[in-house]
Amino acid sequence: MSLLWPTDEYQKEIEDIIIRGAQTAATLEQIIQLEIGGWRTSPKRKWMEIGELYYRNKTDILELVAQKNLSVT
Repeated sequence: MSLLWPTDEYQKEIEDIIIRGAQTAATLEQIIQLEIGGWRTSPKRKWMEIGELYYRNKTDILELVAQKNLSVT
């Protein structure tokens, strides 16, 4: 068997492998959904949300103070 010029049988096997792989591949939409889903549940995203709240001056300390004031009275 020569690797430079595959036989017809070897060529057919390569084509079958490529065709089977193409038929089982995920679509672009599926790949995007998987990536976004993983990102939304990641610790990095959680820290981004905390940073956004801090930037908007909506820190959780305000909620803690409000809860303390309600529970004290």
